[in-house]
Amino acid sequence: IYETTIDEFIKKDATLQNRINIREEEKEDDDELFHPGFYIGIGIMFLGTLLSLIIGNLTITMVSNIAGMLITCFYKDILKLLKDVKKDFYEQG
Repeated sequence: IYETTIDEFIKKDATLQNRINIREEEKEDDDELFHPGFYIGIGIMFLGTLLSLIIGNLTITMVSNIAGMLITCFYKDILKLLKDVKKDFYEQG
């Protein structure tokens, strides 16, 4: 009826193009099963357990296990937050 295609609408609307690109990046990120944060978090947990065995302080184990689990679970969110802060810093300065 209007003799236009969806491609013409997308090419004219920059915000729609950005939303499509963001969603494609999120899909790619979700496909990764074991991201670097997984290995970093597990490493921190094991290091804390090893240090607590050597030193004899269980508080080290508890703190390192909590930190390791948080890093393992929220690694991508932490990276995104840091990238947003860096982006805002450069935009303001």
